This record gives sequence, structure tokens and C-alpha cells, in this order.
Amino acid sequence: ENKQPHDELMYAFYDCSYISGYKNRFQNFIKYLREMGDE
Repeated sequence: ENKQPHDELMYAFYDCSYISGYKNRFQNFIKYLREMGDE
């Protein structure tokens, strides 16, 4: 099993983008709840 270094980089990049996307959805959800509470 010989993995290319750039494969490791791609996996790390996908993990980071997935996590940041999850954080963004969470923050949008919090903002949505706040706006609902303000009305």
C-alpha cells in the first residue's frame, strides 16, 4: 500500500472543508433562531 503524499493532502483538505461547512450551517442555524426570536 503506497499512498501518494498529495492523496493525504486531499483527504485533509476534504476533512477541513467538511468541518468548516458544518460550522457554517450551524452558525446559520443559530442566526435563524435569533431572527425568529426577535420577531
